[in-house]
Amino acid sequence: MRPLPARPLAAALLSIALGACGVTAKQDAAKPSQPAAQARPATTGPATPGDEGASGPEVQSGVRPPGLDLSPADKQKRVAAHLQRGQTALDAQRDADLASGEAKLALAVDETSVDAMVLLAQAYYVKGYYDLVQDVLEKALQRGGGNNKRLHFLFGLVHDHNNKPDDAFASYQKAVAIDGSYKSALMNLGVHQLRNKRFQDAVALYERLTGPLGYRTPASYTNLGSAYRGLSADFTTSDVGKRNELLLKAERAYNQALTANRNYGNAYYNMGLLYLDADPFPEGKAEMDLIKRLQRAKTEFGEYRRLPGADQKLADEQVAVAQKLIDKEERARQKAREREAKRKARDAKDAQDKAKDGQGQQGTSPKP
Repeated sequence: MRPLPARPLAAALLSIALGACGVTAKQDAAKPSQPAAQARPATTGPATPGDEGASGPEVQSGVRPPGLDLSPADKQKRVAAHLQRGQTALDAQRDADLASGEAKLALAVDETSVDAMVLLAQAYYVKGYYDLVQDVLEKALQRGGGNNKRLHFLFGLVHDHNNKPDDAFASYQKAVAIDGSYKSALMNLGVHQLRNKRFQDAVALYERLTGPLGYRTPASYTNLGSAYRGLSADFTTSDVGKRNELLLKAERAYNQALTANRNYGNAYYNMGLLYLDADPFPEGKAEMDLIKRLQRAKTEFGEYRRLPGADQKLADEQVAVAQKLIDKEERARQKAREREAKRKARDAKDAQDKAKDGQGQQGTSPKP
């Protein structure tokens, strides 16, 4: 088995879940970061969110606030109706304005509703008002929201946005501690495990997500493949059979991602890394030809490059690395062929000279 290349294992493109916020999943490094939306100034409370729209129900002098004369059951019913309309607006229509309006109406009925605060924070996250998200979540936490899994999930998203990975990891852990089957939180917890090279933990998590929990998305399969790929490096010399098994599992997981979505760029890119770095790569009971493997890597990077939003420079850099290795191998093979041709020529000449020597000795032998 050839030794692994000296260059370090390249970083995979990872995907985090934003599904609980009514937006699509984000892909790490699939495109250079764009400036975040301008954060609005922090406000004094979740029912008065600044100047982003309606600031909540106006209470005129002498008019009793809504909800003051309602029974607890009626309050709960009204709050639930507002929350349902707001959540549907986010999930089905991605309408953050309607969602935030419904959250404020719910808070006008019951200003202590943690679920309403979380919905308001969720709508603000979709709008990009990250300072407001944290402000609202902190107030919800003060009002007894510590057992709300979505609160901790949103905290994790905000910490990720603010480049606070340790805080984000802790928040996702809290969300999962509340609900061990909370798929979005598990997805993002796994991303942090991958970033921290906790590959064994990531494998167990993503196998559970894509298996018993049924979270079979292109992103979850791709992250599972990257977990297998990372873990395989631990067995390079200690257990070659285990290493090869993990590499083939990684390949299979990336293919499952592409079966789910042929245009999922991260799967192509990470498959390219798999073929680029895994030297040798198993094929049947033998090893895949080195040039064949590197050509496959180039093909996968090319598929990634053609997709909207792909990082063209990143793809070109990896293609250049693969081509450099191909050129190096082809030169080595050409030199080997030249050496073999010279050896055969020497052997042929030696055999010819030996034959001539034998004939000469027979021609000069004395007669009896």
